Amino acid sequence: MKLELVSHCWRYSRLLRYQLSSLFLFPPCRVLVDAVIFCTSRENDPETWATLDYFLSLTAPENVAIRPWMLPPERLFRRAIGRNLAAGATEADWVWFADCEMTFGEGALDKLAEQVRGRSEPLFYPCEIGIHRTHALGDAAIRHADDAAGLLDIAPEDFVPHRYHRAIGGVQIVSGHVARDVGYCRNTRWQRPAERWQGAREDVSFRKSLGTPGVGIRVPNVFRLRHSVCGRHHPDARL
Repeated sequence: MKLELVSHCWRYSRLLRYQLSSLFLFPPCRVLVDAVIFCTSRENDPETWATLDYFLSLTAPENVAIRPWMLPPERLFRRAIGRNLAAGATEADWVWFADCEMTFGEGALDKLAEQVRGRSEPLFYPCEIGIHRTHALGDAAIRHADDAAGLLDIAPEDFVPHRYHRAIGGVQIVSGHVARDVGYCRNTRWQRPAERWQGAREDVSFRKSLGTPGVGIRVPNVFRLRHSVCGRHHPDARL
């Protein structure tokens, strides 16, 4: 089975480093993973490109590929634009529209493959993932990336379960043929470029286009790093 992980990164290079590290530390055994990272130019976001260059310089695990996809800032800032491009171009069996502050620990993606293999529903989501117990713990993990060399791992004991009841934000897992057929909020206002990073509300339209809130499944060892500052409220934030 082939899975495409789709994330956006605008000046969140340390969070992206945790995500890509997790694919190198805990590579799947029974699924091929393409990590598509939407980003902008080196000039506009040198820190993100430093992270991407580091991982592209490494020998990736056999089942993992890193694929940067560069967009002009005004197209990067509206997350649905990149997601729609990825949906239309994907050759994967399943597409996980994720966030770059998410990590995928031991067995997570293999278990996902097991859960969705042979299923006909168009949209799934993990009913529960781990998030940092406090913003302070998440902020400390992000600061730690400044001093730590090499691959980064999270401390699972710092996380608590967080439940979802529908496919939202970074927990939208779509079958490949549906992604290719309907795109992601194709021909909607969510495809308009923007002058700054936008809060993501397009998942409501996406669920309506599929006629389902999604089906909850159990995917272990998925984590989200919390942070007290975010790009949609602080345009100059660098995480």
